[in-house]
Amino acid sequence: DVRAALIYGPNRSRVSESVAGLIAAKLGPKADDLCLARLGEDELRKDPARLVDEMVAQSLLGGARVVRVRADGDMAAENIAACLADLDAGAPAAAFLVVEGGVLSGKSKLKAAFENAKTAVAIAWYEEDSAEIAAYARALWAQAGVTLTPDAEEAFFALAPEDRGPVRAEVDKMAPGLADALRA
Repeated sequence: DVRAALIYGPNRSRVSESVAGLIAAKLGPKADDLCLARLGEDELRKDPARLVDEMVAQSLLGGARVVRVRADGDMAAENIAACLADLDAGAPAAAFLVVEGGVLSGKSKLKAAFENAKTAVAIAWYEEDSAEIAAYARALWAQAGVTLTPDAEEAFFALAPEDRGPVRAEVDKMAPGLADALRA
């Protein structure tokens, strides 16, 4: 029954990662760009009908579509709230709506629209502490087939940033070489 999702919060890496994961779940990991419409708050402010147009547009290739809106504040809240009201009323839509938000206050109109909609969800990602980042990095190393020695792990975490995006980038950069070295 969920036809729209707001993913927001101060943890920008986690928000972005979750949005990408949701889009991949809806469209598949190698989805064609024709199945994904990207909109920003400025575009919606300048052309209020654009969101509705994108939501009802059929895919040129057939299959699922996603409309991704980047909204760091409430500038597009009115347009998005109207779209959610239409979805709740059973309006036809060919696309799933994903809104990627930044830090939204408790009084945010955008957040309230998603929380009050029957066919939408709002998911907040807050900052992670060192232990959560370390667990995330260990999981990435394990996925890559690399087990670090305690000394190597200590060195990695001493230099690792406190954000999952750069941690993922470092593991992605280092893991192939380490995995090859372990197989040799």
